[in-house]
Amino acid sequence: MKKTLCSCGKLKTGKSSVCRQCMVANYAEHNDKFRHGHNGASGKSRTYTSWDMMRQRCNNPKYTQYRDYGGRGIKVCDRWSVFSNFLEDMGDRPEGMTLDRKDTNGDYTKDNCKWSTKAEQVRNTRRNVWIERNGERMILSDWAKRIGVNPVTLGQRYRAGLWP
Repeated sequence: MKKTLCSCGKLKTGKSSVCRQCMVANYAEHNDKFRHGHNGASGKSRTYTSWDMMRQRCNNPKYTQYRDYGGRGIKVCDRWSVFSNFLEDMGDRPEGMTLDRKDTNGDYTKDNCKWSTKAEQVRNTRRNVWIERNGERMILSDWAKRIGVNPVTLGQRYRAGLWP
């Protein structure tokens, strides 16, 4: 096989116009998935997985949770169609946290998203019932805990108009 020099001065082989190192550098420069290092041979990072699942929920009608996201009109901002932009805005996903929207009816944007613990995410769902009493606003389960009542019992009282 004929060996010649690449423009960088390294040996290249075969029909390639550049050496392997220059080929990798050129690929990285023009390929977002490669450049950020979160979707390599060792698998997808937690951050990349969060970004990918966010896009699936909003853009893929065949995805199991699509109806609760894209089906309700929840969108991913245009900037986040590129992973490196998402990474720049959100940073690496911290251990034990997942992507959460501050407003559950809002889109996935830099201003509406944060990394949250599972406990924080459970409190930030459409299923939660928010109750305001004496100027204080909490979810029903927190009120039940505070007043020493079973959450199911308090929910029944609330729906019947007997509380607060």
